[in-house]
Amino acid sequence: MIIENYAEQYCLKVSGKIKEIIKSKKLTQTKVVELCENAGVPVSQGTISNITRGAKEIKLSSLISLCKGLNINIIDILSDDDTENKTILKYDDKMYKGYTGTYHTYFFPTISNKEELLHGILDINEPNENGKCEADLKLYTGEKKKNGERDEEIIKYYTGEFAISGPMQSAYCLLNNSQTDEQCCFIFHHFYILNNELKCRVAAAVTTSAGGNRRPTIHRIYISRDKLSVEGEKYIRGQLRLNESEILINKNAYAELLATEEIPQEFTTVFKKEAKVESYYNVVEARLSNCGLKKEEFARVISLLRDYSVAPKYNKVSMKTDEFVFDNYENWKEKCHQQSDD
Repeated sequence: MIIENYAEQYCLKVSGKIKEIIKSKKLTQTKVVELCENAGVPVSQGTISNITRGAKEIKLSSLISLCKGLNINIIDILSDDDTENKTILKYDDKMYKGYTGTYHTYFFPTISNKEELLHGILDINEPNENGKCEADLKLYTGEKKKNGERDEEIIKYYTGEFAISGPMQSAYCLLNNSQTDEQCCFIFHHFYILNNELKCRVAAAVTTSAGGNRRPTIHRIYISRDKLSVEGEKYIRGQLRLNESEILINKNAYAELLATEEIPQEFTTVFKKEAKVESYYNVVEARLSNCGLKKEEFARVISLLRDYSVAPKYNKVSMKTDEFVFDNYENWKEKCHQQSDD
């Protein structure tokens, strides 16, 4: 849609911001009316509906009342700064074909003492009138809170935008949790889909760790059209680790694998032939800090030690990873219809 009139374009941008905020707060129009009344600035549902549909004219008094009722800064709403929009890529229906719709997401918790995969529901919506694909994530945290006599699961909601860069061959999902002001992003490889839809992908995610000590965190995330079966969750874990082409496994861990899982003899034979047995030092950095060196000298030695270590310089979600999860997509997804016994 081409809008030649700057005033109309500006009002549409303001309307879009109000709509996104109401959506991110999970509010109905009736609830917004109630919030405004409670704040002493009544606004009719008709006015709210008109604005969220993309009003070309907005009364300043209505906007002031809405901002007060929603407890948001009117300066942010009125800002005409396009810096944010410049980071979002333009919609091209050929690139986005097969990518919109609902996905299941899985990733490791960012707290070291938790092992169960976190599950979420990701919706990538069709482009709106401004050519943007909105994205919504509903994340089941696995945590509980008291709601009267019942334990209720804590669910986190994220809203944002999905965009594709043709030159970078990458798809980007930028998400925000308005309650905590958490920003996160994940990226996966893009390819053109002609007559089907995207089934699954492994993405690289950048976020903030959970828990009391919030730190920048990098991890992988699996997105799938279908929910994983219990067996599928077990096997996707290996693809969610920050893998490289070489597999480095502790001897004791390998022995535990053989003792607890069914590993074919053909595989173990080839493994013994191809695997190199090497010796490594395993030490926690904090345990070396009492060596008596001055802070500057200790930093120098630790930096050299880490540079000589086997720690990778980066981690890439390889083509082999994408092919691996795609090839096993049907085997790992949850079967919706089980055959009944005769």
